[in-house]
Amino acid sequence: MIHTNKKSLGHISISGILTPCEWDLQGNPIELKLCTPGEIDYVLLPGNDIKKMSKYVRQTVSIIGVLTTVDGNEFVKVKSFKPIKQGEYNE
Repeated sequence: MIHTNKKSLGHISISGILTPCEWDLQGNPIELKLCTPGEIDYVLLPGNDIKKMSKYVRQTVSIIGVLTTVDGNEFVKVKSFKPIKQGEYNE
């Protein structure tokens, strides 16, 4: 049995550009991250609805989620997200 050290660090609301950071053999994104204006990248927890979110790669989105550590690595478990239309974004 594999034990995972998982800890919730709290709720987070962030906006930034959605980018892929891992791909499958066919070139489809399997892991995404959110790049914020403050140059902090938040990797989204694997298992989030990657296919649905992949439609918004290289676009600005707003994410509400939970900041979590898994085996010492920080991830965001996405609760909800929405694309931000051009002109709506406030840093």
